[in-house]
Amino acid sequence: MCSASGTVYIAIEVATGREVAIKQMNLAQQPKKELIINEIIVMRDNQNANVVNYLDSYLVDDELWVFLNSNSSSSSSSFCCDCCSCSCGYVSQSAKFFN
Repeated sequence: MCSASGTVYIAIEVATGREVAIKQMNLAQQPKKELIINEIIVMRDNQNANVVNYLDSYLVDDELWVFLNSNSSSSSSSFCCDCCSCSCGYVSQSAKFFN
């Protein structure tokens, strides 16, 4: 899946067997690298069961690889539709977490 700032892959972590998302970003193509660093800091410092959480990041050649817990059962484009059918409690908990 391609995003505005990179490509996202789904993989299996060998040590745990859990599914993870890997976002690969070519740093040479990023106009504002400080925004990426700020995003990583916010994700690292704010974990919640109701959102995709940051696991780790690595610099691989000219790419930044950001590892996140995966929610492959639902794509980001279908999130709004899925959200309508899920419990509003989870949505409100997430909203409270970020506010």
